[in-house]
Amino acid sequence: MRESIFLRVPPELKRWLEQEAKRRGLTLTGLIVALLSEYREQKDKTV
Repeated sequence: MRESIFLRVPPELKRWLEQEAKRRGLTLTGLIVALLSEYREQKDKTV
């Protein structure tokens, strides 16, 4: 099950995220989840 969250980001960051999502063939939500998952995996490897 997924939880909903609300993010407030600067407009230029939102534009960058939307462009990056499009480049990867993802939705904005999908990109954010992917980035957070990658971050978590990296943190798990360093602990």
